[in-house]
Amino acid sequence: MTLLTNDIQDRLAKLLVEEGLVQESKIELAIKEAGLNNQSLMSYMIEHKLLDNEILVHATSHVSGIPYVNLENTTIPQETLDLISVDIAERNMAVPIAEVQGRIAVAMLDATNIQAVDYLSSLIQRPLKVFMASQNSIKHVLDQYKTDLSGVDALAENVDAQKQAEAESKRQVQTIVQDSPISKALNTILEYAVRAKASDIHIEPLEKSLKIRCRIDGVLREIM
Repeated sequence: MTLLTNDIQDRLAKLLVEEGLVQESKIELAIKEAGLNNQSLMSYMIEHKLLDNEILVHATSHVSGIPYVNLENTTIPQETLDLISVDIAERNMAVPIAEVQGRIAVAMLDATNIQAVDYLSSLIQRPLKVFMASQNSIKHVLDQYKTDLSGVDALAENVDAQKQAEAESKRQVQTIVQDSPISKALNTILEYAVRAKASDIHIEPLEKSLKIRCRIDGVLREIM
């Protein structure tokens, strides 16, 4: 699993300075402070808002080789979300998105945080395939947790009067989820992207279909 080694951290710092995105003095201070606080450079920069989140995520993805995925228009199946509780997802800014080649694909704001990756892998008890995602992408998926939880709360208020009907409804929903192609589609898309060594993955829902684009060898290609 590729994570932020000292070499990659140095390349990230160099890239940000060369592109004029952050002053060299600020990068040097950030590296020093991050080390003292046992943080990755990216985590420190996010916390202290030294650079626009989207730019920082793309830059880190570029130098680390961790692929970037855009989830701002993507709906994640409930059975996938259930792999990580909402409080842990919010605390780590990390959300499960699919299963890829026997591993659970997790999108993270800071996929270079090896402690967080190890913790999530231990929690799920499965090996992980990590992806970089922007703050907006992570929040979009976190909002799906909240939508599901609000639905559960509404049902709970009427549980005594509707207990039998609710049980039947739950069985029906479970059957629908298991038969739904959404989870399989996400798995297939991400598996293809991993095999093709795509650096960016963009999933855009249209009225009657999905537009899937992957950046392969520097070229953004439509694959679906």
